[in-house]
Amino acid sequence: MSDLLAISGARIFDSQEWHDDAALLIEFGMVSAIVPAGQVPAHAQSMHLDGSSLMSGFIDLQVNGGVLI
Repeated sequence: MSDLLAISGARIFDSQEWHDDAALLIEFGMVSAIVPAGQVPAHAQSMHLDGSSLMSGFIDLQVNGGVLI
């Protein structure tokens, strides 16, 4: 198991610009880089989030129609 995770397939927003066809690298539990999808290290574990968007610090605190358990 690698200490490097590459998340790809999603649009990535770094709080200044959008990155398409890129991968977010997470190393030892921390974001380490955003790289072009073709430059993901071969030893990285991969996670594909096709059609999703990744944004740092975005939390939706409003929940409408939630279910109480």
